[in-house]
Amino acid sequence: MDTLLAIPRRLYDLVLAHCLAERPHEAVGFLTGRQGVVRRAVAVRNAHPDPVRRFRVDPVDALVALRPVEAGDEEWIALYHSHPDSVAYPSPRDLALAEVWQARGPAGGPAFLFIVSLASHPPDARAYRLAAGRDPAPVPYRKLDLPDGEWLDLR
Repeated sequence: MDTLLAIPRRLYDLVLAHCLAERPHEAVGFLTGRQGVVRRAVAVRNAHPDPVRRFRVDPVDALVALRPVEAGDEEWIALYHSHPDSVAYPSPRDLALAEVWQARGPAGGPAFLFIVSLASHPPDARAYRLAAGRDPAPVPYRKLDLPDGEWLDLR
């Protein structure tokens, strides 16, 4: 199976650190870049009233995080979030929310859903391709040993 998603190891590590720091709450953020290669990871606030079991992206954070996408400088690659106590597989709530993001987000929304499970040690991170009316399809990804990539923390 071909790799469809690549993320600099430094950004991958920062995403995992963000997820661990938010535990027991769900963490949430965005991955942007070009052609499946992540160039930027943005941690945003979980604005859901029940952040232990659900997430909601703060709307102001979303505007800031996705500004390069709106400007056409980057593509929205993935919405990432954590599962503090369950496996790295999209829940029905995740899929419903992803459909909303795909319909309303810039450039049609994210291509992937990136989930970090904190139920195991080390954390288990998995990516899924989302398509309307279909089950989420697992997507292989690779970590790049490159120093580039921008981290933005809006929390």
